[in-house]
Amino acid sequence: MGKDFAIYTLLCLIVLFFGFQFSNTFLLVLFAFLVLAAIILRVLINIDSKNIELNLHIDHNCVQYENSYFEISLTSPKALTAAGLIYFTFEITFDKYGEKRIRSLKIPAAKKQGNIKIPFVSDNCSSVTIKCKSVELNDILGITKVKLKEPKPIIFTIFPKELPVSIVSNDHLFFTAESDQIMQDKKGSDMSEIFELREYIPGDNIKAIHWKLSNKIDKPIVRIGHSSTNTRTLIFLDIGKESNGKQIEGAKLSNAVSLAFTISHRLLDMGIGHKICSTDTQNISYYDINDLNDIIYAQKHILSSPLPNENGIGISHLLSSYKYTDFSKIIYVYSQNYSESLLRLSLLTDVTALNISDKSDEIEVSMDNKCRFYSLPQSKLEKETFNINL
Repeated sequence: MGKDFAIYTLLCLIVLFFGFQFSNTFLLVLFAFLVLAAIILRVLINIDSKNIELNLHIDHNCVQYENSYFEISLTSPKALTAAGLIYFTFEITFDKYGEKRIRSLKIPAAKKQGNIKIPFVSDNCSSVTIKCKSVELNDILGITKVKLKEPKPIIFTIFPKELPVSIVSNDHLFFTAESDQIMQDKKGSDMSEIFELREYIPGDNIKAIHWKLSNKIDKPIVRIGHSSTNTRTLIFLDIGKESNGKQIEGAKLSNAVSLAFTISHRLLDMGIGHKICSTDTQNISYYDINDLNDIIYAQKHILSSPLPNENGIGISHLLSSYKYTDFSKIIYVYSQNYSESLLRLSLLTDVTALNISDKSDEIEVSMDNKCRFYSLPQSKLEKETFNINL
């Protein structure tokens, strides 16, 4: 029982002691009243507990680092008579990284129904499961409590925040499937040879609208990366829970996910269709990215797939399966350390490696073999915009 119960019990014992010590009828009657009150509260709180139904729900999209909330709804067919505070213990699991957090809180029980918003801010983008591990209902005096039936867990997605990263490409590069040569978007080029055209649908990137053609036919038309381009550029998110036997912080892994999808957004802004792939505990999954809806689809699936234990295992699979031959450009996103296999891959195709580091306050650019490395400082991600030349 809680502190209030201990105080109430002590009060009863003191009244009883002095009642017998001084043969004081009033104190003995008071003791009997206190005991009877506790019994009545216990009976009433048991009745209230059978009438209460609790539910958890969330009805909006959540974005990394932004203020958000989930709701607890309480309903009862009858007015509650003795209910005071409800004590919750929640287990919040970030499914992508296997990270668990415990949060406890207390809310007042409504007389019949009510919704309580529970604020939270997440530093991790991931599929999230919120499970109620225990719920206890206290009476209005806090001297007795009973367990309530736990509400069903809720599962939702915290989407990655776009990072202040820009892609710099002096030649406005597009990657074609017909050869490994780079095709430049110069004045006079026929864009219909690079893009498929279709009618605009909600969620498409506004920058992809073909304004000249849209004005001619009086309806919005968008340019979509043709299959001849979107299979030649790959964003490879290759992260795991551990590196050299040491656990990697969930925040660092989450930053890598945010970086990969930020690059995906920037490629779409440039009109470049591409693929994004990620390793999980079972295999490597590839997703075609041609518009914003494709990004959202990939985010939901990647963020709900548990990471493998070992960091950087996907690169070996890419080499052994010769899958790298499908791409003329690979943007490799990693966390903390990279595999030596990455250097071998850079001898076979064009590779740029990206990560976010907490070891420096400045962007670091280096070359190893033919692989270009960009390390972005964690401390300045909210303050500066970083340019990456692909």
